[in-house]
Amino acid sequence: MFLAAATVLSIRTFRRLTVTPSGLPELPGVRLTAEFDGGVVSFRYIAGTDPAAPPVVLLHGWGSSGDASFFGVLPLLRGPVLVPDLPGHGDTTSVESFSFDLAARAVFAAMDAAGVVSPHMVAHSMGGPVALSMLRARPGCFSRLTAIATSLHWQSPRMSPFLLGAPVLMSPVSPIAMRKLKNRMKMVPAYTEAFVWAWRHRPGMGTLRAAAKSLHRFDARDWDVVFPPTRWVVPEDDYMVMPSRQRRCAKRVGAEILDLEDAGHSFFLVDPVVLQEIIAMPAPIRHS
Repeated sequence: MFLAAATVLSIRTFRRLTVTPSGLPELPGVRLTAEFDGGVVSFRYIAGTDPAAPPVVLLHGWGSSGDASFFGVLPLLRGPVLVPDLPGHGDTTSVESFSFDLAARAVFAAMDAAGVVSPHMVAHSMGGPVALSMLRARPGCFSRLTAIATSLHWQSPRMSPFLLGAPVLMSPVSPIAMRKLKNRMKMVPAYTEAFVWAWRHRPGMGTLRAAAKSLHRFDARDWDVVFPPTRWVVPEDDYMVMPSRQRRCAKRVGAEILDLEDAGHSFFLVDPVVLQEIIAMPAPIRHS
């Protein structure tokens, strides 16, 4: 009864938010598309103010999109930047159900269309498995990796129930999702319209469920993959992927660990400068 009442209240609140003029701030670069064997990938490409700088590819997480995740940091980056929408997310369409193989092919198509070679791959949350799937398919396809709030595997007594229930919990009209939206709006009032836009453009339930199944099956711990120099960013207040698990994964692949205090799973939504500073850090030293 309480959950039903809370959901009705959330729906009413969400409807009030959606009638407010909302949208992202003006972003640099252009929106482009490229066909691939699984559909049509949509992406943003920014030439940047320093074309000689190493290119950066930003991979968003589950239930988001490139612009919705990285709108705050994009104006802060100097070099070429590629920001794809993963299949079923944002404006990328596909003829297949979501899978990490499909997502890897979509990102490769965007990279090929934009002429991006050997980039610095920055992968958040579910973007981590996408990056690892790319590395498995094309060894050496990126020169370095910044893995943020992610894991080599997603099965555990704690994670499995979450993955099963997350498609419902992540729905724009769920009480939990609405509370998160309101909290972000309070923390950064200037981004209110952007947060509402992002919430309105979340993927459908079918994509969320297919992604949940893919995450539940994903396990790269024993993959025969050579990692490039890797930095694993561990937000200390991550509610989704336990920091202890993230550190174990980082040590397993010889990554440099960067702990972030007072930072949540998607910290860059409220403090994009931190992500800009992380991207600008020198390449990490590989640890054995």
